[in-house]
Amino acid sequence: MIHHLLFFWFRKDASQAEVEEVLAGMRSFATIPAVKSLSISENRDFPETSAPFTHAAVLTFDDVVGRNTYLADDLHQAVRRRAMSVLGELRTISVDTGRAAESVARDESRAPDGFSS
Repeated sequence: MIHHLLFFWFRKDASQAEVEEVLAGMRSFATIPAVKSLSISENRDFPETSAPFTHAAVLTFDDVVGRNTYLADDLHQAVRRRAMSVLGELRTISVDTGRAAESVARDESRAPDGFSS
């Protein structure tokens, strides 16, 4: 399973209508068949550690092929072009949480060396 995370903020001169237009466009990514789930939110906590980012989105795909299909989709390309005209910055990362990803078992009996609980 691939999770594609977007971190972004809107330019100060972006109007509320432009912000809503871009967020609606991003929500429309859910209509792309390769997108299995989509969540978009304004930052809810810890602005001092997330600055300058004010918003995030998480898109889920079955695999890298699905993520790449989404990236090439005409709707994604159109929304991205519009968004980039009002975003101050956009950063993305994709992570694999499927079987190929490193699995970490929880062992509450001992913290890693150098850490204490």
